Amino acid sequence: MHSIAHQFRYAIRQLSNSPGFAIVSVLTLALGIGANIAVFSVTNAVLLNPSGIPHAGNLVALRAHYDIPPDLANISMSPPDFADAAEGKEIFSAAAIMTAHSFNFSRENANPDLMMGARVSSGYFDVFEVRPTLGRIFTPEEDQPGAGLVAVLSHQAWQKRFAADPNILGRSIILDQRTYRIIGVMGPEFNWPNQAELWVPIALPPARYHDHDYRYNEYLFGVARLRPGVTLQQANTYLKRKAQENIASEGSNSYGRISGWGIFSMPLTEFIGGNLRKPLLMLLAAVGMVLLIACANRLGSPCCAGCITMDDHSSGTCRKHRAYGCRPWPGISRRVCGGPTVAARPASLIGRAPASLVRRTGLALRSYRRRSVFPALWSCACLASHTAWLVQCSA
Repeated sequence: MHSIAHQFRYAIRQLSNSPGFAIVSVLTLALGIGANIAVFSVTNAVLLNPSGIPHAGNLVALRAHYDIPPDLANISMSPPDFADAAEGKEIFSAAAIMTAHSFNFSRENANPDLMMGARVSSGYFDVFEVRPTLGRIFTPEEDQPGAGLVAVLSHQAWQKRFAADPNILGRSIILDQRTYRIIGVMGPEFNWPNQAELWVPIALPPARYHDHDYRYNEYLFGVARLRPGVTLQQANTYLKRKAQENIASEGSNSYGRISGWGIFSMPLTEFIGGNLRKPLLMLLAAVGMVLLIACANRLGSPCCAGCITMDDHSSGTCRKHRAYGCRPWPGISRRVCGGPTVAARPASLIGRAPASLVRRTGLALRSYRRRSVFPALWSCACLASHTAWLVQCSA
């Protein structure tokens, strides 16, 4: 530990002797690290851990598809489709449906306001494994036609529209000229779909889930949670079997058989990412290369930043120059190396790969005074333009 601390102190002293070199090194690494942090934050929020969904690991979106026409390869599902999926108790631990809806929120002595929300089935919050901060969620009895009108507020709506009133439970609000009773307030960690301010029961008639007339009337977003140990392939095998059973029951000339209808599941994170998935992954890979080049560039810089010319007419090269693949300038060959020892041992730190990369890509700097700035800026500029081109092509 003492030796490492000594090497770092020595490296800091060497960099303080060359402030220009130190500034360029810090800015180059800051560019690479900053770009990676920014892009990874976006990728994490969109693809890995979507905003508003605390437990997205085993969640899948339930979808329908048609082979004809080809633009219906990934669409919403119908009530009978959802009923078939929900029957797979050995596959899904919970399943629910949702349809987005905007409500006219009426208040006394104020103009009506628009509230974004969703109509959901009673198992909706169980699928996402979330519980309200205040109150409770819907019961299956409340998710029936003619049942009492109830609503669950989002945490943001509770704070913004009702001033975080702790006595909000039981309060009545008017939505679409109908009176709803507030029974719960969700926590700040849950907000799906995005921008939803409240949820109310969808209250579909039970017979509709088994009505063949609604089989190809797709307007519901289905979501389910896979049981532990169940794979996506197993879920899709089950859904494919259910679709084939329905097609067989309709006869050889059924619409489902002719159109290539079916139901399937996909990871919810993949569904949310949509068309952004490929560009974001490509952008993440590109900025990763920016950081790699920045590190390789700075790795090559100390071998020349700390060298002092001793003999302009000798024919040898210093050991550190040979390790980094630096060739001597004409007439200036032998140098005494005094650069930071922390960065002067590529073989002992991570093998010969950095030295080979520096040598092959021409990123090794041969003269601090004349060439320390250009390779860093040129490498980052090239990668930035290449990244923009990749994103444009994949969009």
